[in-house]
Amino acid sequence: MHDYSEQLERDKKVAEPIAKRFAVSYSLDVDDLVSESLLALFKARSNVTYSDTIAYQSTVVRNALINYVHKQQRQVPTVSTSQPITDDGLTIGDTLADSSIDTEFSFGLQQRLARLSPKERRVINLRLKGTPIRQVADELHIGTAFICRTLKTFAATN
Repeated sequence: MHDYSEQLERDKKVAEPIAKRFAVSYSLDVDDLVSESLLALFKARSNVTYSDTIAYQSTVVRNALINYVHKQQRQVPTVSTSQPITDDGLTIGDTLADSSIDTEFSFGLQQRLARLSPKERRVINLRLKGTPIRQVADELHIGTAFICRTLKTFAATN
């Protein structure tokens, strides 16, 4: 019988340093990258040519993360102030209570939101509605650190 927890720990030792480098280089969430890496290693084990060497595992992780980065970069969502951003039909326009906001600001907001992943847009939406960070984390099954990074990134983008 296999001890999967030991295997998972060994895989993490290979995956985490590579995922951290990709996270810094591409401004992506390190937890998402580690998950992608571990999934790739798990899938690779079903391959007949799988090798348990560090070099092979590192190659599997790097290739999986390169594919993940390319997939993320291809996803360029478009955002409209009238497009629903939540399951209950709330729009960006609904969250902007002041109708006197000038067009330039509104356009800038749309561009900033378009750069975010769907998960990041959901975080921004919940925080705009006044939902506490801990509740957002529980609802979306994410860490508070991810929420804080998303808010900082959103606030800092021009």
